Amino acid sequence: MKRFYNSCMNVNELERKGAQPLIEIIKQLGGWPVLDVRFEENDTIRNNDNNTWNENDWSLLDVHRKLNELGVIDDILKNQVLA
Repeated sequence: MKRFYNSCMNVNELERKGAQPLIEIIKQLGGWPVLDVRFEENDTIRNNDNNTWNENDWSLLDVHRKLNELGVIDDILKNQVLA
């Protein structure tokens, strides 16, 4: 909890890094079309890496597992349980 709090309070480091750490986590989770996307005439959603994103390929369970592997879920759950 203390590490989480301190990471939020280091304003200089937050400004230096910007949104990049969050963007990297989102990419590891399979991306988010809103961040880096173009819509084609046939309603295909394609990101700037030229990959297509398909809602049917997205799984909340997969995202949860990946978040857990990154330690994000554990930190959030511990904060909620211990609060």
